[in-house]
Amino acid sequence: MSSDHTAAAQIPDPTQVNPELDQNKLGWFDGFSLAMAVPNGVVISLGYTIGAIGTIGAFVVWVTTSIVAYLQNNLYAEMALMFRGESGGIALFANEGWKRYFTLAGPIATFGYWLGWSLTLGVVGETIGSLVQGQWFPDSTWSWTAGPISFSFP
Repeated sequence: MSSDHTAAAQIPDPTQVNPELDQNKLGWFDGFSLAMAVPNGVVISLGYTIGAIGTIGAFVVWVTTSIVAYLQNNLYAEMALMFRGESGGIALFANEGWKRYFTLAGPIATFGYWLGWSLTLGVVGETIGSLVQGQWFPDSTWSWTAGPISFSFP
C-alpha cells in the first residue's frame, strides 16, 4: 500500500466528526449572527440622518427602509425556495429567473451586488477612520496626493 492511500485514510469525514454539518440548514443563531452586521449601518448613519432631516424625517426614512428590507427578505427567501439545489445568491437567482428573457440580468445583478458592497465598505471604512482620528489622533492632519488619488489619515 502506498503512502498516498494511508494519508487519505487518516483524514476523517467531516460529517462523521460533526454530524451537524450534514443538516444543510441555518438555525436561529446562524441568522442572528448574520444579522449582526445591520447595527453597524444603523450606528454609522442614524445620527447623520437625524442631523440632516430631523427626527420625524429620520423616523419616516427608517420605517420605509425597514419595510423595503422586510419585502426584500421575503423575496429572497422565495427565490431560495424556488432554486433549492443552487447556491450563489442574488446573482444566481437573477440569472436563473431571467435567463429566458434577458441573459444579461445575471452579470448585471452580480456587478450591482459587488458594487453595493464595495461602496458600503468604503463609506464605513472612511467613517470609522474619521472617528478614530477624532478620538485618538485629533492633531494628525497629514495627507499624501498622487495624481487623482489622495490618501489621508481616515
